Amino acid sequence: MEVPQAIKKVLVFKGERAQMLSVNPDAVTQLVIVWEEKGLSRDSYNQDKQGIEKPAWKQPDFIKRIGIMKMGQTLRERDDQKTTKAKMWKRVRQVEKETHRLSKTWE
Repeated sequence: MEVPQAIKKVLVFKGERAQMLSVNPDAVTQLVIVWEEKGLSRDSYNQDKQGIEKPAWKQPDFIKRIGIMKMGQTLRERDDQKTTKAKMWKRVRQVEKETHRLSKTWE
């Protein structure tokens, strides 16, 4: 017998292992019908947003005046001039600092 829009779950007992050892071999598990929740699924929520385009991100005026983006651009240009080996050494040093800091905290 199949019930529409229902999920069948088997009852889970406390001390399930102990009951398995003492259960009658002719015993049958009891099925319990649990109705599905009426909440919206994630797919249906995102489906409403399809086709809506986000406007391009615009930089606020005060950031433009300060020139933060120019500073970031110069840093990126400086990093581009470095060799790959120098970039890797920077990462290695950062990892060494973190491991040293963590080892100090656990001492």
